[in-house]
Amino acid sequence: MDVVQRVLGAQLLVAVAGAGAVWVFLGKAASVAVAYGCICALANAALLFVRMRSDWRRQGDDARRHLRFFFRSSFERFAVVVSLLVVGLVGLGFSPLHVIAGFVAGQAVFLAASIGIHERE
Repeated sequence: MDVVQRVLGAQLLVAVAGAGAVWVFLGKAASVAVAYGCICALANAALLFVRMRSDWRRQGDDARRHLRFFFRSSFERFAVVVSLLVVGLVGLGFSPLHVIAGFVAGQAVFLAASIGIHERE
């Protein structure tokens, strides 16, 4: 199991566990909103890993190209996350508190899993 699978698997596990816990205490609507927020964070991490694997090695030694790639990739991830959150909050009518809580939980797992995995290597 490589780093990508571990990190995304941990995020998916938190999405399922968090949605289940919220379902028990707050009901189905809040549970779906939390799961959606976690999936937004998972999409952000997945896009980061895809961009790292596909384009990073092709950039060569040119610092300007690396910087352009970094900015473009960051903007793409930002646009995807904002679009997904807007769809969830406005289009699907999910509770903002629960969507953002799920997103923050997913991002926290991404950071913790990434740090933990890199320290073990």
